[in-house]
Amino acid sequence: MPPSGTVRWYSWAPEHSLVANMKATLPPTHSGYDAPVWHSSDDCDSFAVCGAYSTCNLYRSPRCGCIKGFVPKFPDQWDRVDWSNGCVRSTSLDCQKGDGFAKVSGVKLPDTRNTSFNESMNLKECASMCLRDCSCTAYTNSNISGGGSGCLLWFGDLIDIKGLAENGQDFYIRMAASELDASSKVKKRRWVLVSTVSIAGMILLGLAATLHVLRKKKLKRKGSYLYSLKVHCVVQQREQGNDLA
Repeated sequence: MPPSGTVRWYSWAPEHSLVANMKATLPPTHSGYDAPVWHSSDDCDSFAVCGAYSTCNLYRSPRCGCIKGFVPKFPDQWDRVDWSNGCVRSTSLDCQKGDGFAKVSGVKLPDTRNTSFNESMNLKECASMCLRDCSCTAYTNSNISGGGSGCLLWFGDLIDIKGLAENGQDFYIRMAASELDASSKVKKRRWVLVSTVSIAGMILLGLAATLHVLRKKKLKRKGSYLYSLKVHCVVQQREQGNDLA
């Protein structure tokens, strides 16, 4: 225990990477120390703990996860909770044939050491500039106030991305056009499926309502017929009674 009175509990990773999982603070009193107060340590505050193209989220298990369109660089290390080598693209970029961008939302933005910015651009102009430069890997507004303005461009691998439960920011990551097309097709199929189910549901509801109305009309006609028949029988009985008299 260090002189500060803070007890740290460590877990030893297979690759000899020491990670602090929990710590307890022993507040000093006049007679010594009270019972320890345990609280979680935010491993996501460690720089680039999840490697490249991966987000760290304190409320997720495991805490590190590849950005959509990326996979662990070394899956065996990933399974052993060693995320330091991060993730790689599922589909390689092809700048000559054309790339695109996918939105990553609700995060602390990647490390900005390999970036450039332009305060006079809007987001559309920023996207265009990044698309023209094959070494540009992502972009976003450099100023998020007032609806967003300016342009921030990333070059090289994106590291130190943290998922946030609130007050997170958005950025746009460069992706292969084929990867975006595949994602778009999945979304389209999902939309078609939802639309088909909705339309089928509406048709079934319409049929059920129509059958209900027809049944009510049929019952009403049947009731009217039975009433008329009853009246007719009563009249006949009276007439037969009069004849006998």
